Amino acid sequence: MIVFDKVSFSFGSQTLFENLNLEIPDNQLIAVLGVNGSGKSTLLRLILGLLEPSRGSIQVLSKSPNHWENRFRVSASLQDIDFPGSEKVIEVLRFICDQYPSSANQNELIQDFGLTDFLTKPCGQLSGGMKRRLSLACAFAGLPKIILLDEPTTGLDHQSRQKLFSKLRDYQKKQKALVLLISHHPEEISQWVDQFLYIGGEQTRFLPPDSVLRFSKRRKVILPDSQPIDHSSIVKVEQISEGLCYIVDEPEA
Repeated sequence: MIVFDKVSFSFGSQTLFENLNLEIPDNQLIAVLGVNGSGKSTLLRLILGLLEPSRGSIQVLSKSPNHWENRFRVSASLQDIDFPGSEKVIEVLRFICDQYPSSANQNELIQDFGLTDFLTKPCGQLSGGMKRRLSLACAFAGLPKIILLDEPTTGLDHQSRQKLFSKLRDYQKKQKALVLLISHHPEEISQWVDQFLYIGGEQTRFLPPDSVLRFSKRRKVILPDSQPIDHSSIVKVEQISEGLCYIVDEPEA
């Protein structure tokens, strides 16, 4: 569904991507991982056509990201969420649905994203979590083939996060869509995704959920002024100024 062909992109003197070749498959739920500043949000904005690469090309559904057809086939909920302060939640949702030739059922969107209790509330009075729910509902309004979500669980409680993951999986299967989301908690979403996309400069690559889950549980244990020890959970050990630093799978042990 999405192809990056030798794409390069920089912010000032900081190069985020250099000759990036990447093919993102269709009909999958994929979580994007990477350290802060690695380019996760930039990747989504390049796919949306909000940013343009300095070199190379990007194809989304076999067309340019800015092609008019993709305005109806690609949707997003990004980090920066803002709505007209005086408009009510229901008014915003109806307006968004009206922009598409074929839209999702509004009552189902209201139920799926927990909007019932504040439908008549002006958007200027919404909390961060409420804005996030409305933004997600709007992202699904046009029944898109590609949904891009930048940290969609921000401001949501545990129950709401799990309900969202279930909704994403159901939608992806039913619509045969691509759902691409940024997450900082692989252990929370690993059971729902098909694979992870790790963004890290030259190391951009796909990873299976089980390997990411094992890695995410690893911790550093620093033992000052100690003799080297041997334990089955130790992955790596190195000498640092504070003592010996162990990378382990089971820190408690």
